Amino acid sequence: MKKFLLPSLLLAGATFGSSAAQAAIVFEFEVIVAGAPQGGPVFARLTITNAALGTVTLLLENTATLPEAEGQSIQRLHLNVDPFVSDFDLTSADPKFEDFNLSEDGQNDSGSMFDLQINFDVAPPAERFLPGDSALMTATGTGLTEDSFTPMSAGDIPRQAMIHLISIPPNEDSGKVTTVPEPATFAALGLGALALLRRRKKA
Repeated sequence: MKKFLLPSLLLAGATFGSSAAQAAIVFEFEVIVAGAPQGGPVFARLTITNAALGTVTLLLENTATLPEAEGQSIQRLHLNVDPFVSDFDLTSADPKFEDFNLSEDGQNDSGSMFDLQINFDVAPPAERFLPGDSALMTATGTGLTEDSFTPMSAGDIPRQAMIHLISIPPNEDSGKVTTVPEPATFAALGLGALALLRRRKKA
């Protein structure tokens, strides 16, 4: 099946040109690591899109369905950044966004060592990252593209991304959900389509 997909993407690249600013990847969080999140099978979706040279946007959506996931919120998001970008910055005007931590393989969680942890508001409940909510963030850094976030993490269990959920019904539990081994959708235009050929894994 894959051998038919790649020529189609390359054809799309030829049709739409080689602007890397149009390339995007989509992660769907559907593989439960811990806990019993409600409202699946896709609990969240992250779309990472090239915006300009060294600038990408990250759109995180809480896609858990109601009423099963009533009150369930996203507490944090783990990602990898490879090659590591020393002048990385992440900003957002969304009040749900709190801050981020970046250190190479510095975020150790559930057997995976991620580079980036993005934290969201957890109090008061009205400002939490609830089902139906979304948060738009902008990341900047030298050489940063959407493909910078596709590598697997270091550690015993390689993962591309993971979210933490809190206030999971009915007992206010917590949980963790990761993605399938590759981006769920690779909507790449131009030279971004060639990234389908890459399967990088951090050393």
